Amino acid sequence: MTLIREDVLQSWSKAHPDWPHSIGAVGPANEGTDPDVFLLRIPILQLGPFTVNRVVAASRPNKIYSATSYETPAAIIGALGGNVLSQFRLEIDYPEQLCFFEHSGRERANEFDTVGLVLDTNSKGQLVVRAISSTASAVTRQNIHPGDIILQIGGSDGAPYTLAKAAQALSGVVGEREHLRILRHGKPMSVMVVVSRIL
Repeated sequence: MTLIREDVLQSWSKAHPDWPHSIGAVGPANEGTDPDVFLLRIPILQLGPFTVNRVVAASRPNKIYSATSYETPAAIIGALGGNVLSQFRLEIDYPEQLCFFEHSGRERANEFDTVGLVLDTNSKGQLVVRAISSTASAVTRQNIHPGDIILQIGGSDGAPYTLAKAAQALSGVVGEREHLRILRHGKPMSVMVVVSRIL
């Protein structure tokens, strides 16, 4: 996931109100961090001679990227990675302080076509819903509550789920319905969620 300092990301969003944005660390942005992460889809990113389309950036607290944090002459605004670098073969020449990028030619599918759940695991290894994305479908927002424990996704018995495995299972084609078996306040129930284009 490409990470950008929160103040910079918010200023870009205000300057470009047509860029899709969302609140909630879902899909590849879901790393058990703050559930209120701001996500912004940047239509085009120029990386040297290469153009990368549809980059998603997640906000990080301003204090993480500061001149004092990394002993740099100026504040860092973010960290390039994840969905950007996956399209390249990268070679680093440490002695010369150079990076070489070779475009792989692979375009990734939209990794933000998902049901929009911000997930974490509890001390028992169970998958817990921490929040629901602000751009999740109305059906998903109605049927899932923070604190719900996901016991089963679809017909597969994949529990216990890792965050990556769950994110993959909860992604799909926009409009696709997925049935979940959940535990809410100790009571098991079945609910339906719908895949949406989060960004």
